[in-house]
Amino acid sequence: MEARILLLTSEFPPNNATGARRPYYLARALRAHGHSVTVLTSRSIDAAWPVELDGMHVHYLDRVTWPTGMTAWRKILGAFLRFWEGSPMHRPLQALLAPLLPLFPGRHWSLTDDEMLVLAGQPDIIVATGPSWNILHMASRLSARTGAPFFTDHRDPWNVVVPDVALKCINDHGRGLLAWIRRMRNLHLERRVMGQVTGITAASPAYLENARRIAPAGVPAQVIYNGWVPRAIPHKQRNEKFTLLYTGLTYAEQNWRLLTDVLERMVDERPDVRDRMVLKVRGQEGAASALLRKCSERIGIVEVLPPIGRDELVAEAQQADLLLSVIAEGNKGQLPLKLMDYLGYGRPILLLGRTPGIQQEMVQA
Repeated sequence: MEARILLLTSEFPPNNATGARRPYYLARALRAHGHSVTVLTSRSIDAAWPVELDGMHVHYLDRVTWPTGMTAWRKILGAFLRFWEGSPMHRPLQALLAPLLPLFPGRHWSLTDDEMLVLAGQPDIIVATGPSWNILHMASRLSARTGAPFFTDHRDPWNVVVPDVALKCINDHGRGLLAWIRRMRNLHLERRVMGQVTGITAASPAYLENARRIAPAGVPAQVIYNGWVPRAIPHKQRNEKFTLLYTGLTYAEQNWRLLTDVLERMVDERPDVRDRMVLKVRGQEGAASALLRKCSERIGIVEVLPPIGRDELVAEAQQADLLLSVIAEGNKGQLPLKLMDYLGYGRPILLLGRTPGIQQEMVQA
């Protein structure tokens, strides 16, 4: 039976962001099973991932600082905060007022809930994925308005109740009383949202367990792995230098210092390594970018490179001699999209890190 499915996501192709990939593959799979798929997502200037969207109704919405239907007293607080923007007072005021304002300023859409439903039509099922977490909050409101069953998909954890799933770039609220207030508010919001769900999916068993502990008992839940695209492996030409490639962001939890120490020791003991090996770190600026650039200045075999289009990245990865995946230490549940991509590139994988978890299980399998 065909269902009209409304998918809400902050990222979607042709945006080349990592967050666009799982929602796209989900939408494609739902369409392949005969369902009608409508997507509401953010407009983006990054159009480096051209994909086939036939049969999907995709609406790209402009982002605004605050939701269009915000109450009058919140508008006053938001205007007051904007007045101090760019001054030394802005950050402390933002920390103080954040619990009173909607989540994630700058990531809301320019339409009201009613206008979104006029654009998308009456759905049979609503699916929402994060981050950004205001997407899940918005989907819960649309579900309440339409009576449509509501499913959440957890590519990352919104709040952390299972310690093994935390990532600073997503879950860190800082320290002190204001940080505690933000944590409690976020947890309250997620519990309220999860109280409405019909079902839960997640990208790994640990992430699923985290979501289940926040949702009411008995909500159907299932792991849906990202999967990988099997690709034809071209004949590999020998590289001028042995090429080690890492793709995507670098995270604070990853032990890049271990890798740079090893590389520097190699060059000290065997200076000819400079002419025989290169580490390419390909992606957006991340937590280890500065460390890697300093290492490059010292030994010259590290290249920190900007993102490229999806097809170009596939070609570069298939030409590499070794693909590098660095574990987020302490996080046993993270299953990075890059690792799933690596499995389809047909090249050997080097897994670096001390925390045993799902990544080792996946590579060994």
